Amino acid sequence: MSREALLDLLRERIGLDPATLGERVIDDACAEARRRLGVADDLALHARVVGDGQAWTACVEAFTVPESWFFRAGEQFADLARHARALPARPYRVLCLPSAAGEEAWSAAISLLDAGLAPGEFEVLGIDVSPAAIAKAGAGLYRRSVFRGQTPPATWLHPAGEGGYRVDPLLRRCVRFRTGNALDPRLLADEAPFAAVFCRNLLIYLHADARRRVLLALLSRLRPDGLLFAGQAEVLSSFDQRLQPWPGGSPLTFVTATGSRAAGETPASRRESPAAPAPMPRPATAAAAAPPASRPPPPRPAPPPAAAVPDDADTAVAADPIAEAHRLADAGRVGEARAACLAQLSRRPDDVAALFLLGLLESAAGDIDAADRAFGQVLYLDRGHLDALEQRIALAERRGERGRAADLRARAGRLRNRATPGGAA
Repeated sequence: MSREALLDLLRERIGLDPATLGERVIDDACAEARRRLGVADDLALHARVVGDGQAWTACVEAFTVPESWFFRAGEQFADLARHARALPARPYRVLCLPSAAGEEAWSAAISLLDAGLAPGEFEVLGIDVSPAAIAKAGAGLYRRSVFRGQTPPATWLHPAGEGGYRVDPLLRRCVRFRTGNALDPRLLADEAPFAAVFCRNLLIYLHADARRRVLLALLSRLRPDGLLFAGQAEVLSSFDQRLQPWPGGSPLTFVTATGSRAAGETPASRRESPAAPAPMPRPATAAAAAPPASRPPPPRPAPPPAAAVPDDADTAVAADPIAEAHRLADAGRVGEARAACLAQLSRRPDDVAALFLLGLLESAAGDIDAADRAFGQVLYLDRGHLDALEQRIALAERRGERGRAADLRARAGRLRNRATPGGAA
């Protein structure tokens, strides 16, 4: 009963949906919170945090895993740079919520500087509920592991003893950090509108009402022509129909439906990325993504040929059950999309595309075990399916299985090496 009362506090105060974590992660988090606060059991833990702000903060720290890395999902930073160049408004303001230990915010600033914006022409604000994460972000000192095998950009990150790196002073002028709770209605009250908002890998951990409140707060501070960047398995169009994938952008870059053309949907932008993103395509490999200046966004699968049934586009989509499942997900009909995947798998149990989409849908719905099973089947059928492997890494991290995540990450590294000319066999 005392644990349930503690979980109720987490639901109320930070919007956490404990069901997205699973019993094992909750057990580990409670044990860590008890250790930090020096209490014997969950009853004492709950009693300690109810009226003690510092104890509550320490408890929340145990339930959050502020793990990120530089240029995670690098194609989104390419979208950011392209959008900033096309949008004349200055300063170009970026929000990172949550910001974890700052890797995302620094990556955004580096991308904008490399895109030609000068300090003073843009601002990046990072907010996180974890004071420890914000302290680390403000220190600007990182281990090499946060680059996930990428070469740190020498212009902006400088060696700082025993393999560490420190952010450049000029970069510091462009970014600020502060603590804050995404559910606090006053959090962004005094902030001017943002041209871009990164809200990645938060919404999947929130209950429905908290998710709605966070999205409303973000949209209230997003310019009509602004971009909203989501994390893996966060199909924002299924959460809020006002949000749609940005035409010509990466699959998880969203814009309000009324602002899509203002946000840069031009003939030129369509020529840059001729394949319009489907709502739930294979996501780009986050850990393999490089800064936009060094590697273009990965190719995306082309849409089904319109010539298949030239007089009836709906019939053409229906002829491809996975395209139909994508369409259903885009319309927010996630249950029907899942049913379409299952129907296809009943006919073709070895359909990798159906299995992968099913995994994304299960993950978006918070069923981590079902998602992991689906991605595991994908890898059984296609051992080189790097996107499915990255999804399993993310799921292991959500469970708190850091050892397993590290093993899977090493496997992903070997796959990338084999895919790189001159890489190890």
